Amino acid sequence: MSAGITIFSQKAFHTFEQCPLKFRYVYRDGLAWLREDHFRKNSAQWAKRGRDFHLMAERYFSRLPLEKFPSAFPEGQKWLTSLREFLPLREEEIYFPEHQVISEGEISLVATFDLVRLHGGRITLYDWKVGERPLKPHVLRKNWQTIVYLVVAEKESMRYFGIEPKGLSLVYWNPVIPDSPVTLTPTSASIKKYQYRIHEIASQCKDVLDGGEVPPNTDHCPMCSYRYCCTGEPVGEEIFEQDEVSRDDEIQWDEITEIPF
Repeated sequence: MSAGITIFSQKAFHTFEQCPLKFRYVYRDGLAWLREDHFRKNSAQWAKRGRDFHLMAERYFSRLPLEKFPSAFPEGQKWLTSLREFLPLREEEIYFPEHQVISEGEISLVATFDLVRLHGGRITLYDWKVGERPLKPHVLRKNWQTIVYLVVAEKESMRYFGIEPKGLSLVYWNPVIPDSPVTLTPTSASIKKYQYRIHEIASQCKDVLDGGEVPPNTDHCPMCSYRYCCTGEPVGEEIFEQDEVSRDDEIQWDEITEIPF
């Protein structure tokens, strides 16, 4: 384990699923992390807006002054108004913005939640997704962010928040389309299924970290910023010709704040 990885994040699992060889470059060989959003049309601009919104939301739920932030980007005032309407601050509720939780065990996991809200004996996790397209429940339900976040919160809710995870839910919200949040409420069966998937992929990741054979996923090559390491070819213009709508499941806005373990 030359890169020293001991804790897995949803990003690590997503990277392995994209391409085990890419996972090796980052987490075993220790190559610098490269973000693909810089290579996608309009993605860098949206990533900047996403960072600005995440910072604004963090200040809002920390009850800090926000006078200067709406002018930092064109949509600031509109998005702030939408956020206040979506989640008005209440004195009886407790908010933990940009809150990291580490779950230690046979497979240790880390999750950095955009917001943890404690209300009426329940825990609601929030993740901000900033983009032009509507959120897709069927995509979010199966992605690694949902899986890791719910498993970590379910296991650690008493230790970190003093609340049983009976009322646990995860809400994805996009300030660009504020009237269409996606709420996911896990069952005992779904948590067990998620735990199994984590155990399965973590075992494969550990094999790579321990020096196992690493097969590439050639389907991911056109979108991979490490393509030069495999083929000697730089990322070409065809990356800008990809149909981005068909690749929604690969757009990881949580990369904006996720710790790249």
